[in-house]
Amino acid sequence: MRIEKHQMIGDLPAIDVRRFMQRRRDWVFARESMKDFFPDISDEKLHRTWNVLLGEGYFELREKRDGRLWYELTTKGNALAQASAAKPISRKTAEKKLQEFMERVEQINQNEEYALKVGRVALFGSLLSDAPEVSDIDLAIQLEGRLPDREAFSNHSKRRIEVALSSGKSFRTFFEQASWPRHEIYQFLKARSRLFSIHEIDELTHLNPKEFKMLLGEPPATH
Repeated sequence: MRIEKHQMIGDLPAIDVRRFMQRRRDWVFARESMKDFFPDISDEKLHRTWNVLLGEGYFELREKRDGRLWYELTTKGNALAQASAAKPISRKTAEKKLQEFMERVEQINQNEEYALKVGRVALFGSLLSDAPEVSDIDLAIQLEGRLPDREAFSNHSKRRIEVALSSGKSFRTFFEQASWPRHEIYQFLKARSRLFSIHEIDELTHLNPKEFKMLLGEPPATH
């Protein structure tokens, strides 16, 4: 997904909405979180923007708990969170970048130092179209524990965290530290490129099988 510099979503700049979405990835959130994130924006503008985002399927109701409604991002919402504001690139360049990505997948899978490996990779989005230019490269992946035994996998993950700490890596929260074995793989695969929009493979379950292409592993079951 690509957003324009001056694009609006509801009554807010798309770039600002993207920042809000980035903070909501992997978490459920209530409507009040938008007011907390944009304290200087009027309630009227936030109300209209929230309704646009909900109505256009950027997030959906997850559950009702503690007397509040809790929402989570959809595939479309996650795509917005990772949307690029950069200029489009040629199909030839995108295909070369995709090839390099798959080479990094192979490097991950052959390196037993990592606690996880890449089990599945699927391509979807604009690169599957016939467009001569694409805004980004949309991929969905599934990571798997390298060791089938739970205790062995846990110990392997702890060693990866210890390696990161010993090399000077710092973590802001316990969750961030615990997630490092997974995050380091995402980081390596993206190679500091904003072209890649990486999602979880489960996000494809609501898509038509014709809307994605498996590059590694079996396709997920779709609804």
